[in-house]
Amino acid sequence: MFYLVVSFGFHVKSLGENKDWSANVNVSPAKDDKEIALVKLNYLGKQPESIGDFGVNLENSNNKNGIGIRDIQLDKEGKFKGEIEVDTDKEMNTSDPLVLTVKWNDKTEDIVLKAQ
Repeated sequence: MFYLVVSFGFHVKSLGENKDWSANVNVSPAKDDKEIALVKLNYLGKQPESIGDFGVNLENSNNKNGIGIRDIQLDKEGKFKGEIEVDTDKEMNTSDPLVLTVKWNDKTEDIVLKAQ
């Protein structure tokens, strides 16, 4: 599973799934107007070894350009787990969904992450 944890002064957990990926994002407060997003991603297709290097991008209502990680790889089980530091000078609207974009092998999929 792909989990992204992003915290904006409070803890937020968001989940989503599409054709090829599932994601879970948890947001936790950090310090100095920063939050830490824990990203957990799971490739749902067959042959995770065929994915190679890929990238993810996270967008929210305050961050239209997104925050990303590039040149990452899945483990043998088709999973990825990583952290993204997010500048949170504005409070996040928890009713707005997060959008996680996954780019791999000349393909792109958006996962709409809804707060739980």
